[in-house]
Order: sequence, then structure tokens, then C-alpha cells
Amino acid sequence: QVGEGPRAVGPQLPLRKVACVGADLRYLVVALARQGARWSAQIVWAVMEGMFAENRYLVEVTNDSEHDFVFDGDWLRSGEWKSDRLTPIKAKSLTVMEFNSSQPRGVAGIVWWTDAKHHDVYLSMALTNPRLQAPTFTCSAGMPPTDLKSELEVAHRLVQGEQTTPKGSGCAWVAAALGTMTVVKLTILPDLCHYTPPTGASYAAAAAAVAEAAKPGESEAVKAGESSGHPSAEGPSSPASASAAPALAASQTAAANSTPPSSCTTLAATGHLGPCPASWHVAAVLERPARR
Repeated sequence: QVGEGPRAVGPQLPLRKVACVGADLRYLVVALARQGARWSAQIVWAVMEGMFAENRYLVEVTNDSEHDFVFDGDWLRSGEWKSDRLTPIKAKSLTVMEFNSSQPRGVAGIVWWTDAKHHDVYLSMALTNPRLQAPTFTCSAGMPPTDLKSELEVAHRLVQGEQTTPKGSGCAWVAAALGTMTVVKLTILPDLCHYTPPTGASYAAAAAAVAEAAKPGESEAVKAGESSGHPSAEGPSSPASASAAPALAASQTAAANSTPPSSCTTLAATGHLGPCPASWHVAAVLERPARR
């Protein structure tokens, strides 16, 4: 109770809770309605202190891969770097990066790195630490996301102590602390895929293969010929087979020239583009909508 005896007025206001960055806005509305103008000034002042208090976000990166990552770019919607953003993420080592913000929206942004040697292995992060909502985080190692900026809006909501390992992401993380100082422990897995940009030849080969596979009559005729031991009605010298042969040969040659790691093979078998070159998924390349 506020005060003593018959002059006590309502429940005591936990102003320190209201001042907390993660305080529920509904609590403030109820408190103002109950206590009236007498406590309004104190509550508003406490909330203002909380809204403009320092908002920190730490990411502890354990790099178990063989790649050294160097900074390649960032886009911070709010907040700023507190550590040196040019600090490389060395292989088989621990690197700590920190962001902070004194703005009402807290920390929010995306950051990405590439491997220092060939620049074909990416590390991409999207993170937020809003004042009045739960912090979020998402990361991928290997191939970059199609639209990293959009990942900022759909990033995983952090739950303290919960391990997160998205399939095909090449990394895993757990939130060690949440609130005004959010701490995420990120582990980069050893087996990472290399990003190979698709070329005009690979797209043409994929288009030809998909077009050939989309002809059910011809496929059934070929299967019938193989099962009976006789050639199909069209035969190997038919125009359709002759036109598809160079495209399929080009696709097989492109796939043979690159040997995917074990995780890439798994992703290719499931039809998920993930962090793998387009030459390993002929049909899936054209079905995937292009986004920037």
C-alpha cells in the first residue's frame, strides 16, 4: 500500500519495473488509471528513463569452421556498433561483437561477412532488441539468404536457454541473456557450403531439363522401351532427345566439376536450395521465385 493506515491508496507502484526496458505498456496504462494524476509524473519520468536507457546486444561467435570471415557490409535500422565491426572472425576461435542503442526502437539491423580467401562462403545475421518486445535473432552460414533484409522481419524470437539449429543454416545459437543486455552465443558449424552464382549456361541447362521432364508421354514411352528391352517409339535419334541431350550433358558436366560437401548433398536431395550451387538442383532453380 502507498502510505499507512486509512490514508493508504491502492497498490504500491513498482516504478523500477515500469522503468525496465521490457515493461509491458498495458501495465503503465492500468497504473495511470488507478493512481491518477498524483503519480503520473513519476511514472512518465520512470518510463522515459527506461525508454532512453542503453540497449545492448552481444553476439559471441564460436567459429568451428576452417574459414576466416571478414566484414563485408551492414544495414542498421537503429543502433550502432559498440565493438570494432572490422574485427575478423578467425577460424577455430571465439569472437565477440557488440551493438548498442539509446534510441527508442533499440537495436535492429543486419550484418554479413565473407570468407577471407575466396569470398564464396557467407555469414549473415539479422538481429533486433526492441524496447517493449522480445529480442530476435537469425543467422546462416554458407550461402547468403535470398533477401537478408526481409529476414529482419521474420527472425526467430529468442527464448533464454533454448537451443536453435535451423536445418541447412550451417550454424546454431542459444540466448544466454535477454533484456536491456541481450547475449546470444552463436556457433558456426564445421561443414559449410560454397556459394556458386548461377550462370546463363546453368539456367539454360536447367530449363531444358525441366522442359524434358514435363513431357509425360515421352517419359512413359522411354520407360516402356527400357522395361521391354526395345527402344522407344522416338528412339535416341528423335528431335526431342537430340535437343535435350546437350542441355543435360551441360548440366551433368557443371555438377561433376563441383563436389558438394555432405550437408550440401543432403540439401540437394531434399530439394531445398539452401547454401548450395544451382547446378546441384536442376528442377528447383526455376521453381524458386527470384527475390532481391
